[in-house]
Amino acid sequence: NSYWWLRTPGMFSYDTCYVNYTGSIRLDGVESPTGSLIGVRPCVWVNAGALGITGTGSPSAAPSTPAATGANVEQISAFVDRLYAEFLGRSADDAGRQYWVNKILGGMSAVDVSAGFVFSNELRDMHLTNEEFVRRAYTVYLNREPDPAGIAYWVGLMERGNDYGCIIHGFGESSEFTGICNSYGVTRGDYPYTNK
Repeated sequence: NSYWWLRTPGMFSYDTCYVNYTGSIRLDGVESPTGSLIGVRPCVWVNAGALGITGTGSPSAAPSTPAATGANVEQISAFVDRLYAEFLGRSADDAGRQYWVNKILGGMSAVDVSAGFVFSNELRDMHLTNEEFVRRAYTVYLNREPDPAGIAYWVGLMERGNDYGCIIHGFGESSEFTGICNSYGVTRGDYPYTNK
């Protein structure tokens, strides 16, 4: 395997303590006249092969995100775009999309990402009724319109004092949402919640 030396950008050319790829610990930096370590920046050895990086030599820049298990960035971006469209009723902005893509690449589950949208200020500021929210949840998590009995049940749960978490739990752990997640190559995850 080849290893890449990755470090954060900064004004100093010195690196802070790191674990060498051989396992040894090393401290680089420059000392001030008082003896304290100054002018350092975080750095680490990365196994390029484990990240699916090919090629030799030093990269001009570190990859922005590691490879995700069973998923590629295009699939994850499409999944995030879907959440923006169905929950917020708009296209994803580039910064927002990249934020959530990075969260998924970093290991956040799809259901936890969806919760980020559900509890966002933007969705809260829409002042949706319980029924309006449940209808959106049917589209996001089940990819269908609600049936009358189903919408009555879920709206009733919310009217008994449950928050949006009951919907995320009930819909987010469904076989339908599992299938949606599988189609985008993202891990569904679980969202524990106890109904009132």
